Amino acid sequence: MADAEEEEVVHAPELPKMKVESKGPVVVLWTVQTSCILCAIVAIGAAMMYLAFVAVPLMMAYFLIFLMAPILDALEKRPYQCPAQCGKMAEEDPNPYETTYQAKMLCVQGYENEKRAALVRSIAAKSAFEQDLADESALASAELYLMGKIPHGLACVITLLLVVAGLGTCGSIVAASFSDFANSEQDKFDTCVAQGGILENSFGEMIDYMAHHGGGADDPPCKSSVDICCEAVKLTYKITEAQNEFVDVTLKDMGVNIWKEEYCVPNNEEIAVMQEKDLDNNWVTNTYVYGMYKGESCKGGSCNGTDAGEYLPHGDNNTWECDPIPLFPADKDGTPLNELLASLSSVALIINDIVLILMLALFILFERPVGQTFPGDSLLVAEMEEMVMSYIGLKFAVSALTGILIAIFMEVCSVKIGMVWGLLSFLLNFIPNVGSMIAMVLPLPFILLDEELEAWQSSVALVGPALVQGYVGNVLEPALFGASLNLTEISVLLGLVFFAAIWGLYGAVLSVPILGGAKILLHNTDHPMAKAALDQLRQDADLDTAKDLRIARLEARKAKLKEYTDTLFAPRDDEIAAAAAAASDTTKAPVEDADDMGDD
Repeated sequence: MADAEEEEVVHAPELPKMKVESKGPVVVLWTVQTSCILCAIVAIGAAMMYLAFVAVPLMMAYFLIFLMAPILDALEKRPYQCPAQCGKMAEEDPNPYETTYQAKMLCVQGYENEKRAALVRSIAAKSAFEQDLADESALASAELYLMGKIPHGLACVITLLLVVAGLGTCGSIVAASFSDFANSEQDKFDTCVAQGGILENSFGEMIDYMAHHGGGADDPPCKSSVDICCEAVKLTYKITEAQNEFVDVTLKDMGVNIWKEEYCVPNNEEIAVMQEKDLDNNWVTNTYVYGMYKGESCKGGSCNGTDAGEYLPHGDNNTWECDPIPLFPADKDGTPLNELLASLSSVALIINDIVLILMLALFILFERPVGQTFPGDSLLVAEMEEMVMSYIGLKFAVSALTGILIAIFMEVCSVKIGMVWGLLSFLLNFIPNVGSMIAMVLPLPFILLDEELEAWQSSVALVGPALVQGYVGNVLEPALFGASLNLTEISVLLGLVFFAAIWGLYGAVLSVPILGGAKILLHNTDHPMAKAALDQLRQDADLDTAKDLRIARLEARKAKLKEYTDTLFAPRDDEIAAAAAAASDTTKAPVEDADDMGDD
């Protein structure tokens, strides 16, 4: 029966055969292209780090050029676009320049003056045959007379003089502020010394700095001379005291211990006899001789094995009491050579950077074309230049406004070196996001520790600059830079961190213009990776679309304006014929002279 039964045969399921399909050429090409792009990004990043010694001075030089460009354009660019809507366009029949740039244009009549137009046509007609320097000099004189256009070399010199004058003014303001601060501190000190350590504060209270060293009611008496005790009236003393209090108390409570030397007051007596405790807690009489040695009036083991009258070395500057303000670590025997060389190399590096930046800026300034920083007709470069010009110009104006307002607040509240705080606010505002916070923190010791300030002065000096920085950073700058930059806050912050890490302070200043240029480059690059990176940088895609439309319309109007100016200044047939005849006569004259010489 078993034989009759057919055994059921179970067959294993057939597995699908593995097939390796070759990728199409598009996928392979995309992979190769993406790999090349990633390698290029890595190479560019490495070049930015290793070529920083060239890239940073060059970019800072261009930064200075963009700062000086508005002055240079005002001197030599004609027709000149009226800044800040200083005038209105003609409502009826506006000239083609105003129609092109949609703004009031100055010096149009002088630009199209027939005398100037004739000179331009004459130069254009002769350019095909020879260069006439006389006509070019006449054209420069006519432009100076008709339009107030300064020749390029002279315009560069005037620009540099104005910049130097501005820097000199800032330097004089800083010097005057520090001089007034030093004089006021010295006057308080001299008054305190003259009154035997007693000085009247701003509230009309008489403070005895001999009885209470530091001026506080809980401060111990000062056991030094009156000139040493009166050091406590200075604001610099109070700032140093607060710093050391922070180190001695706050950081120590947090478990951070910092070693510091103590500044010891020299013994003003030739011999000082003092009763003190020794290491065994026994009272002994010690004799101190200033600057020499110390004698102990004990014998044998009670004084660690010394005999009475034995003199022990006590250092080059013998002291009997130390000032309560310790100093941070310092080498009393002098600065080691390696530390001195390190300090000198740091200063030399800064000076080298400044000199290199100024030299590059001078060369770029004198070779700069009229009305633009980068030569050529590239729309991409022109858009980047417009963005950087807009950012730096507006940033300069906003920073100047911030610095002026903060300086006014500080001066009204009688804060020491108030003009310096305004100048620092102006400079630090070029560092996005972080600079304004640093500018608010720096003057805090001069506000909080100055006992001469009244309560309302301290409050206004704290709240006023904070309101200015808050309004500028959160309201004014986003409204001004939003359309031109169109960058997200996180991208600006990350760019600041990245460029500051590789280029230091210079990178922090240059971070926003570089990011703006990168965004424009990505926006005009038709590649998926570029679009993905662009989405992480820009804030609103509609702003870029509107900007592209505006640029396209502007370029169309510029093309029409170029046709108009080419027609206006195109040399006429008679002028071309006259130029050709003059060139022919010029070439014939040397030949005839040579023939005459041969005949002779």
